[in-house]
Amino acid sequence: MSFFSIFYTLSGCFLGFEIMSSLLIKSIDLHTIIAVGSIFGIILTGWITYILNLLIPLNFAFGLFQIIIYIIAGISIQFYRVKRKYLKSYSIICWFFAVLIPTLFLSWFFYYGLLYNETDTRGASFGDLPFHLNLISSFAVGCNSQRSSLFDIVSPFFAKEKLAYPIMTNFYSAILLKCFGSSYHMAIVIPSIVFGYAIFVILASLVYGFSHLQLACCIAPWLFLFTGGLGFIEYIKNPSLRNSFYTDFVHNWGNQHGSWFQTVIHILLPQRSSLHSLPTAWAIIYLLIVGAEKNKVNIRLYLAIGLLIAMLPQTQPHSIIAVAEYGVVHFILKLFPLSKEKLRTMLTNYFILAIVALVLGIPQCTPFISRTSNHNFMKIQPIWTKDKTKKFIPMWYRSLGTLFMLSLVHAPSIMNIKQLSVYLPAYFVFLISNYIWYQPWHLDNTKVFNAGWIPLVIAGVANYLAILFRTGRFGKILCMGLIISSCFSGFLAVRMAKREFYQEWPNKEIPFTIAKYVIENTPPKSIWITDEWHANPVVALAGRQTVVGYAGWIVSHGLNSNDRHTMIRNLLMNPDDSLIADKFGIEYICARSRSRDSISFHPHGSRKWKKVYEYDNYKIFKRVYPHT
Repeated sequence: MSFFSIFYTLSGCFLGFEIMSSLLIKSIDLHTIIAVGSIFGIILTGWITYILNLLIPLNFAFGLFQIIIYIIAGISIQFYRVKRKYLKSYSIICWFFAVLIPTLFLSWFFYYGLLYNETDTRGASFGDLPFHLNLISSFAVGCNSQRSSLFDIVSPFFAKEKLAYPIMTNFYSAILLKCFGSSYHMAIVIPSIVFGYAIFVILASLVYGFSHLQLACCIAPWLFLFTGGLGFIEYIKNPSLRNSFYTDFVHNWGNQHGSWFQTVIHILLPQRSSLHSLPTAWAIIYLLIVGAEKNKVNIRLYLAIGLLIAMLPQTQPHSIIAVAEYGVVHFILKLFPLSKEKLRTMLTNYFILAIVALVLGIPQCTPFISRTSNHNFMKIQPIWTKDKTKKFIPMWYRSLGTLFMLSLVHAPSIMNIKQLSVYLPAYFVFLISNYIWYQPWHLDNTKVFNAGWIPLVIAGVANYLAILFRTGRFGKILCMGLIISSCFSGFLAVRMAKREFYQEWPNKEIPFTIAKYVIENTPPKSIWITDEWHANPVVALAGRQTVVGYAGWIVSHGLNSNDRHTMIRNLLMNPDDSLIADKFGIEYICARSRSRDSISFHPHGSRKWKKVYEYDNYKIFKRVYPHT
C-alpha cells in the first residue's frame, strides 16, 4: 500500500505547488517553487486531515477521497492562476550536483536508517525514533486517535499530561500508516525524502542568490551534510579510537565530547521535526531576502511568507525563534539608507506577513504555553559553560573547526554591503542563541542554529571557497584543503552511520505481536504501567499512555516524575493497595522480565489484578473489579 502513500504525498505536493505558484511565480524560479510548494502542501494537507479527523476516522476511503480532492483543487488553481514563464536560476548541471546527488545520498540514509525492516536504525535515530513512534501510533491507533477537540492530545510517555510538542510531522506519518496501510518504515521515509530534496533546492537557491556562483552551490550541500569540528584530530592521533563503537568524532570523540550535533546522524535522521522545519525556515529567510531586494509592496510574496511561518508552530517552534531573530535584524539593516517611501513599503509588506502568521500561528501555540511558563524550561545562561573549554571561541572552534573560523573571519572579509546585510542577521541569531537555553538541554539550541545561522554560514563560506578556487593553482589546492578540514569530522560521523546499524528490537516479531494484542484488546485511551524502555511496544507501537516512560524524554520536556515513581513502586509492592493508582486511572500493567528496566509484578492471590496475556517475557495484567 506504499503506492497510495506516495500518491497521497504527491497530491499534497501538487496542491502546495499550485498555491505557491500563484503567489511566487513573479518572484522566484521554478526549482524553488516546487520545493517550497511541496513542503507547504504536505503540511497543509496534514492540517486539513487533522481537522477533519475530529469528525472522520482515518481509513482508506477517507485517504482516497482526499487524494481526489487535492488533485481537483490543484488543477482548478492551475486553470485560474496567471500564466507566465518561470524565472530562471542555476543550470541543470548545477542542479544535478547541488541538489540531485546530495538528495540521493541523504535518501540512502533515510531508507536504511529509519526503521529499515521495521527494526534497523542508524546514527542517533536508535534513541529518538521510538519517541516519534509513540506519537505516530498514538494518532493512528492509540490515545490520541479519538480526539474531542483540536488539541485534545496527551503525552503517551507521561500519561494524562497534555502534549507540548509539535504534532504535524508525526501525524502525517500516522495518516500514511492508518489510511493506506504503510509500514512504520515507509510512513516515515516517504515524507522525509521530499523534505530532504527541498532542503537542497532551497539551499542552492539561497547560495546562488547570495553569490551568483554555481560552484558555490555545488560546494554548499557537502559543507552542510558534513558539519563537524576538530574531532578528526583525535581520529588521527589515537588509532585505537577509529573503530570504537558509536564514536562519531563530532559529538562523541571517543575520549571527550564536542558541543555540536552532526547534520546527518544527529539532526536529519533522528530529529524529524528539524528535518521538516529546516526547509521551511530557510525558504522564509530566502523569500525575505528576495522581497527586500525588490523594494516594493508585494502582497503575494509576503502572503506566502506569512503562510510558511504559520506552518512552523506545530512543525518546530525553535525555527520560529530563528526566523523571528533573523527577520528583525534583516528588516532594520534593509531600512538604510532610510527614506519615507522605503519605510512605508517595508512596513506594509511586514504587516501582511504578520497578520497572516499571527492569525494562523498563535492558536497553534496554545499547547506550549503551560510548558514554557516553567522556569526550568527556558533560561538565560551562556551555553559554552557546559563545554569542556568553558570559553566562547574555543568551544565553537572545537565544535565546527575550519567552517566556523572561515565564517567568522574570512568569508565576511570579501563580502559586499548587500551580502553583509543578509549575512549579519544570521550572526545575530547565533549570538543570541549562545546566551539563551530554549530547552533544558543546551544542545537543543542546535535546532535554532541550524534554522537561522547555518544556511547563511554555508552560503558565505561556499562563496569564499568558490572565489578562492578561481584564484589559480594555489587557490585550488588551498580551497580543497579547507573543504576537507571543514568536512573530515562530519565525514567520519556519516561513515560510522554507514557502517553501524542498531536494532530497536532484535526479534521484531515479539514487540509487534505484543502491540497487536494491545491494539485489538484494550481501549485506545487506557493508562498503563510499563517499564521505562524507550522502545516498549505498548507505547511505541500501540500508542497507549504509560504512567512514566523513558527518563530522557521526561527530563527534556521539563516534567517531574517523582510522585509517579512512588505510586508505581507502592503498587508493585502491594498490588491490593490500589487507591492512588485507581484515582489516577491505571487499568493495565505490562511486566517484562529479563531486561535492564524490568517491571516485576506478582499479584498472587490478589482479587484486583488478573493476568490476561503472556508472550515471551511479557505479562499483561488488567485491573478487575470483583463483585462485592
